[in-house]
Amino acid sequence: MVKLLGLLCVSALAASVFAGDGGDGFMLAFTILPLLRTDEASDDATAEEGARALFERYAADICITIDEVSHIYNRTLVALFRQNTRVLRDMTHRTERLCREAEARRRAGVALHRNGPADLRAWLFGTRATIYLAEVCEALDRIVRPACEHVERGAGALSKEQTVALMRLNDAVDGMTHKVTEALSDNSPSDDSSAEGLARVRRQRKAVLECVDEYTREQILRGGDDEGAATDLLFLTLLGETKTLTLRMSNLLKVKRYSLHACDGDGAWDDNA
Repeated sequence: MVKLLGLLCVSALAASVFAGDGGDGFMLAFTILPLLRTDEASDDATAEEGARALFERYAADICITIDEVSHIYNRTLVALFRQNTRVLRDMTHRTERLCREAEARRRAGVALHRNGPADLRAWLFGTRATIYLAEVCEALDRIVRPACEHVERGAGALSKEQTVALMRLNDAVDGMTHKVTEALSDNSPSDDSSAEGLARVRRQRKAVLECVDEYTREQILRGGDDEGAATDLLFLTLLGETKTLTLRMSNLLKVKRYSLHACDGDGAWDDNA
């Protein structure tokens, strides 16, 4: 504000000095004022760049956590197939740490630095994404912990059909996590690029959910006896929590798209996205 007033005074003084020469002083004043607009544009660009860097940092942190989630999910299923208690306990501890970190981020929230719409987009993304990321970690915990407890109790191994189903589901979830991290890491300003990434995630999400529905239906049709009831229950639990894990991961990308467009009047939340 002080800078603005100073420049206005200088321009007014120059105009008064040269007013007697056919009004040339007003031309001088006019040539000084555009500098103010240049400075304002520069400040806006700096704010936009800072907010974009903040947005990208949030996305990078989320991608690191998702990669860890994918790794733990994979190792948990493999250890369950092999009845490896040591690895399952290790995955339980790692999941507990992820949950604590995610919950701490959720409780801490995200600071709004008041740099205008650009910063508001980053703030919206950060606050909403921490909630969904915490739910992703909670779903993972409800997969890893029961698997570990099942093997520790010696409750029995999975059947061949259940093992094959979880192996295929593991591949589908791995593809899902890769699609989500790719889309979150895409910093291209193009709406077409963003829409393409979202479309890939939707297709992979559909593949995972179809697997879950198919394997749940097959398990119900197979039925089971009292001896294998604990194993069947674990299998259905893994399917259900994998569905939750997948939906929460896709919400991370949805909230990114929502946040980017929220300040442009195009921030309607689409539950079918």
